[in-house]
Amino acid sequence: MMQDIYDRRLITFVKKIYREVLLENGLHIENESYYKDFYYLLMDHTSMMLAWEIEKYFLGYTSEKRIKEIVDFKMGMIKDATNEWSVKQ
Repeated sequence: MMQDIYDRRLITFVKKIYREVLLENGLHIENESYYKDFYYLLMDHTSMMLAWEIEKYFLGYTSEKRIKEIVDFKMGMIKDATNEWSVKQ
């Protein structure tokens, strides 16, 4: 789920359009349930991929500059998802 995407606008777009695609194909999920699941999945995958990126850094595949950018972005996504879900409850 978008684990290597580093564009917040694209992630926001996918969040919106994916629900529309589900509805168009007959899968009705209540708004609250959809967003709850979306944010849980986003946080889970982002955390998992963050760990993978850190491992790649320790193995020498990623520069210190790049890992700092990745950590900043992914931690920001986790914080944003947490904040958005808190507001929706």
